[in-house]
Amino acid sequence: MAGRKGRRSVDSSLASLDKDLAAWAKAMSEARDGLDKVPAGWFSIVELAKKFGMADSAMTPHLRRLMEAGKAEKRKFYEGRTTDGRRYKKTYYRLK
Repeated sequence: MAGRKGRRSVDSSLASLDKDLAAWAKAMSEARDGLDKVPAGWFSIVELAKKFGMADSAMTPHLRRLMEAGKAEKRKFYEGRTTDGRRYKKTYYRLK
């Protein structure tokens, strides 16, 4: 398994001299356009905690009970990028 320094990101492959690799990287990059936008009505646990004036950890049991009752759903969206350029997912919640 390659270490972090040996990994290539899609973004860094866009400028590759290998034309096939650059074409694949461009197609993959275009395919993920729009994935970074969180639709209206979805909130992270941090956003919900701020709205209710509660601690993040205090929101977890409430959200868990809502999901068990089938009144809420959760989904992961790409949130941002790490220092090495890779994207990470964050969990968001919405009432059904």
